[in-house]
Amino acid sequence: DVNGNLVLVTSLGEIQEMAPYAFQEYNGALKKVDCNFNLEGNRVTFDFPNGYDAEVELVIDPSLIFGSYTGSFADNFGYTATYDTAGNLYGGGIVFAAGYPTSTGAFQTTFQGGMAGNPFPSGFDIGITKFNPAGTAIVWSTYVGGTTNNEQPQSLITTENGDLYIYGRTFSSDYPITTGAYQTLLAGGSDIVVTKFSGSGTLARSTYIGGSGNDGLNIHTSFFQNSLYFNYGDDARGEIMLDNQANVYIASCTQSNNFPVTSGVLQSSFGGGVQDGCVFRLDSSLTNMAWSTYLGGAADDAAYSIKVDASQNAFVAGGTNSTNFATTNGVVQASAPGGTADGFISQINATGTALIASSYIGTSAYDQCFFLELDAARNVYVVGQTLGTFPVSPGVYSNANGKQFIARYDPGLTTTQISTVFGVGNSTIDISPTAFLVDRCGFIYVSGWGGSVNFQGTTVGLPTTSGTFQSTTDGSDVYLLVLDPDAAGLQYASFYGGATSAEHVDGGTSRFDKELRIYQAVCAGCGANSDFPTTVGAVSQTNNSTNCNLGVFKFAFEPQDVLASYQAITLDSCAPFPVSFTNNSIGGVSFEWDFGDASPVVNTFNAFHIYQFPGTYTVTLVVTDS
Repeated sequence: DVNGNLVLVTSLGEIQEMAPYAFQEYNGALKKVDCNFNLEGNRVTFDFPNGYDAEVELVIDPSLIFGSYTGSFADNFGYTATYDTAGNLYGGGIVFAAGYPTSTGAFQTTFQGGMAGNPFPSGFDIGITKFNPAGTAIVWSTYVGGTTNNEQPQSLITTENGDLYIYGRTFSSDYPITTGAYQTLLAGGSDIVVTKFSGSGTLARSTYIGGSGNDGLNIHTSFFQNSLYFNYGDDARGEIMLDNQANVYIASCTQSNNFPVTSGVLQSSFGGGVQDGCVFRLDSSLTNMAWSTYLGGAADDAAYSIKVDASQNAFVAGGTNSTNFATTNGVVQASAPGGTADGFISQINATGTALIASSYIGTSAYDQCFFLELDAARNVYVVGQTLGTFPVSPGVYSNANGKQFIARYDPGLTTTQISTVFGVGNSTIDISPTAFLVDRCGFIYVSGWGGSVNFQGTTVGLPTTSGTFQSTTDGSDVYLLVLDPDAAGLQYASFYGGATSAEHVDGGTSRFDKELRIYQAVCAGCGANSDFPTTVGAVSQTNNSTNCNLGVFKFAFEPQDVLASYQAITLDSCAPFPVSFTNNSIGGVSFEWDFGDASPVVNTFNAFHIYQFPGTYTVTLVVTDS
C-alpha cells in the first residue's frame, strides 16, 4: 500500500504485514538501511534502493512497526503510551516550554507554563500526541495544563470508540476542568486528575480527585530512594482501567487524610504512615463516584496496577511497608514477610465494600508488585522486583538470582501456580517494569527499562534470543521479554535503544494490545542525541530539543495462536452430496477433518467429501500449530 505495507487479501479479510525495518550494527550502533517489500507475481522479496554493506550482517525485522520522536523543539520527557482499536498510538509526557508539535485546532496549542523547582528547574505541562497506525503522521497533538503549577500524565487508556482517558496529577488550581465534574476545585497539594478527550482530540470531560495532601504522588518527587519510591519515576505509578460498561477505575496513592471516599467502603479512613493506596470507580462522564476507598495499613502503601473482571471485581497490586495491611484467610501470605517493602494483591468486590481476597507477596527482603494481569480463568499474574530469594517453581524458565519476578495465583490467592525470576543475577534490580500482558494462549509479555538513570542496575547481561531485534545494549535501554505459557521457556527477548543515550521512562504505564503489539513511551535522546531507533517516514527521526524527546515505538510480536476456519461449497444439490472444503486457517501445521457422518477423519489441508444421505451434519476442523 502507500505506506509500504504488504497487504494479503483472504476470504477472512485483509492481513497486513507492516513495512520492513532493516538495519546493520557497527560497534553497538544501529544504522538504518532503506528497505521495501517487492512483489513479483506470487513471490515477495526485499528491495534495498540505496544498497547496504555486504560485509556486515543485515537484519530485516518487520516486527518493528514504527519508532519515532515527537520532534519537539522543547525539552519533552516520556511517560506513558496506549493504543486504540484502529492501531493508533497515543504518547504522553511532559513539556517544559513552547515548541511542542501541536496540531491545528488542538485543545491547547500554547504552553501554559508552570512552577520552577517542582521538581525540575522550569515549569511543565502535559503533552499528548496521537500517532497514526504507521507512525507516519500526527492525528492530533496538544498541551494539557494549567498556568499556576505543573502536571503530568501517568496512565492512558482508550474506549472502544476511540475516546482517550488520561490519569495524572496536577498542582495547578486552573487545570482544565469541565462543567459537572465530580470535583471542580484543587483540594490542596497535588490532586489526581482524570481527563477525557474524544477521538478527534476535543476535551470531553475532566475532574480533580483529591484531598488536602498530595494525591497521585508516590512518596515524593525528589530523586533519591525512600520507602516505596525505589526506582526513578516511581512517583508516577498507578493505572487507569475501564470495565465492560466503560466505568473508570484508578489505582493510585494518597497522602490526604480527607481523600474523597464513599460511605460503606472497605476502608473509609486513612491508615497511617506518609500515604495509603487508594482505589476508586467513576462513571464514564467523570461526574459520579460509584465508590472510593483507602487501601493501606499503619505505614506507607501504594496501589500501582488494577484490572477488572466481567463481574466488576477489581484486582489491585502494589507495594506496602505496613505489617497490618489487610489480608484474608487462607491466602498464600496472610502475614507480612518483612523486609524494606512487600508486594500485595487485593481483590475488591464490585461495590468496593469488601475484600474478596488479599495477600502479601514477597520475601524477607525488598519486594513490590508493579503490574497485574488476569487470564481467561481469572488467574492472577503479577510482575515485580525482589531483592530476596523469591520462590522458583519446578519446570519454569528462570535466571539464577534474578531480581525481577513473575508469579501466577488462583483467583482466591490461595495457591501459587507458577513462580519464577529473571535477570542478570547481580545484587541489584535490572529493570523497572512499564508494561505487562498475558495473551489468550498464556504467553507472558514484559517491558521495562534499566540503566544509569535508575538508582541501580544495568541492562548489560540480560538474556536475549537468537535473531532478536537488538541483541546488544549500552546498559541503559528498554528490555522486552516473552515467556512461554506456564513460564516454561524463553520465547523472545530483545533490547530497544540507542548506543549513546540512556533510554528510560520518567514514570507511567505503556501497554500491549490483544494483537500482541506493544505501544511504548520512552524518554529518548537525552543530551540532544538522535540515536533512538526510528523508522523511515516516521513523524520525526530526530530529537529537535536541547535535551530529551518523548520517543515512542510500536512493536509486533509473532502471534503464537492458531485460527481454524473453512468454507464449504456444495457442488450438487442431489444425493449423494459432494462438498468441497477450502481451508482458511492461520497458523497451523497439521489438520484433521471430521465430517460428522461417522466416516474416517481426513488429514489433508483442503478436503473433499461425499455425503450419501440427506441430513444435517456438524463438520469439525481441528488445526494444530505444533
